[in-house]
Amino acid sequence: MLERLPEPSRTVVAVAAFSGLRESEIRGLRWTDYDGKFFHVRTSIWRTHEGETKTPESKNSVPVIAPLRLILDAHKQRNGTSEWIFAGEKKGRPLHLDNLCRREMKPIIGDRWHGWHGFRRGLMTVLFDLGVDPEIGSKILRHADSAVTRKHYLMLKSRAEGNVAMKRLERIVRRKLDRQGSRKHKSRINTV
Repeated sequence: MLERLPEPSRTVVAVAAFSGLRESEIRGLRWTDYDGKFFHVRTSIWRTHEGETKTPESKNSVPVIAPLRLILDAHKQRNGTSEWIFAGEKKGRPLHLDNLCRREMKPIIGDRWHGWHGFRRGLMTVLFDLGVDPEIGSKILRHADSAVTRKHYLMLKSRAEGNVAMKRLERIVRRKLDRQGSRKHKSRINTV
């Protein structure tokens, strides 16, 4: 998507994919909420309503990875005159992301588009695949309860992935049992 989409769609997708922010939080981002290392999530914009974030825990900071910083720096050079990171061209108000999707993204992406929320789930799944504990992932996504992260955001890519995980567990248990068996065998020899 990042290779094919025009601006500002490309930058919006990068923010969604690499930060895990909700659609309403992306719309509510001001340049003053970004310090070069973190998004300080303070505002949520849903349709025409500007207000607080979804939960008190949502009002927090989210780390910005280096590749996203580069994309944001270039975006700021092109569009940094508005207070909003993503502003509409005509009125300068926060960009309506569903309209952006319909206008610019759908013609390029087509049926592969699964909505803004898919980026949040995708980020958590990738982090989990990289070995990040779901408890840490829940902090990145700013969930009040890590059970929400575990139940709704961790997606196994396939049944085969679950089988691979169980085979890995099997190898670990087998090694442990083999070591215990050899220790017992050695202790029996020493007592004779």
